Amino acid sequence: MDASDDEVERVKNWLAQNGSHVLYAIVFGLVIAFGIRFWRQHLEVTRLAAASIYDDTSGWYAQGKLGAVKAAVLKLERHYASTPYAPLGALLLAKISYASGDIKEAVAQLKWVTRHTSQPGIKAVAQLRLGRVLVDEHRLGPALALVSPKAPPGFRAQYEELRGDILRQQGHVAQARRAYQAALHHVRHGTHYASILQMKLDDLSSPRA
Repeated sequence: MDASDDEVERVKNWLAQNGSHVLYAIVFGLVIAFGIRFWRQHLEVTRLAAASIYDDTSGWYAQGKLGAVKAAVLKLERHYASTPYAPLGALLLAKISYASGDIKEAVAQLKWVTRHTSQPGIKAVAQLRLGRVLVDEHRLGPALALVSPKAPPGFRAQYEELRGDILRQQGHVAQARRAYQAALHHVRHGTHYASILQMKLDDLSSPRA
């Protein structure tokens, strides 16, 4: 028996002693692999279904079928909350509700987005819109709480502007001025938005501010 025969024999003996463990490991590995593949397929199917519903929602909104929009958005929230399309649908329904005077529904939808979205940008948009709705409703304390934490990148100017608006209404002129100055710091000089912020800042210096 040469060296290769010895190696074959050693492999046979090792398999005889450990074959069941190897089989279990292979089976377990296959289960994990198929489980991951199934889960990925499930996520993709879910995402595509949610995308289809959201596309329908956008079409119904364009056609003025607001009842269909609301039903579709509620379906997204109930069954597809983990997808990015549910928060987008909720933002649309909040817009529709606010425009029609249903402030309670608008607030509920915006709060739903802040609780369920995992995307910082979408959450920031919802918080800003919710803050403005609360300001319109003279609920200044809750509105200020929304924009008191540090804003995500890209939204710092809007957060500071809304903070300034709230603080001014509360009579805190010095704090409002600092908020507007902070907002200006985060926008490019010479833009239309910068001009708006500067007007708000200048208005604080007028005798009636």
